[in-house]
Amino acid sequence: MNNDFYDHPDFIKNVALKKCIRCGSATVNYIAYAESILYPAYRIHYLKCANTNCNCAYWIYINKTRVEIKVGYTSKTVSRINNHSFSDKILDMPKQKILHISKELLAEIKEAMVCLEQGHYLASATLARRALETSLLNLGAIKLPKIYDMILYLIQKGVVTSEIADFCVDVKSIGNRGAHSGGQVSKNDAESALEYMDIVLSWIFGNVIPVTQRIVDN
Repeated sequence: MNNDFYDHPDFIKNVALKKCIRCGSATVNYIAYAESILYPAYRIHYLKCANTNCNCAYWIYINKTRVEIKVGYTSKTVSRINNHSFSDKILDMPKQKILHISKELLAEIKEAMVCLEQGHYLASATLARRALETSLLNLGAIKLPKIYDMILYLIQKGVVTSEIADFCVDVKSIGNRGAHSGGQVSKNDAESALEYMDIVLSWIFGNVIPVTQRIVDN
């Protein structure tokens, strides 16, 4: 198998997403994809329900080394819906072009990932939140007392979409629990914070490839 197989919309249609999970519509638009910045083995596919009354957005991770698929959808937060693995075949991958990411931001993300690997979930979540703040500043946000207000500022400037902003808010919320006394952060929380940051970074700083493809469940 080659990369073209995994880029083909039938692959996504057949193994990842049959129809909109929220509204049941049989039509989902395949919008774009990007190589993951934090997890180089993954490609992130972005799909959206064609029902304008729903507009549910899907972010599908495809691991090209094991063909592992994680499907998440956004309403207020992202939920893992499916995790499907059916091959151990190693595939060749294009290299991700990382654009305009500061050394400070990369260092914070790397430290957050190390903390996660070592089981320091509070520290990982807190560092993910810090990396979020750094990324917002890199995008031109004004330094404000609340991260939420910085996110709103970038929305108003048209720098980030409301869907990307949802991921930012989720990272902030998890990071707040890590930063404040009494807050609890599980392994899944810390993993989610970094996955959300990955989508934010990959979509804003990465090489996003637009796609015009309608996926229909026949």
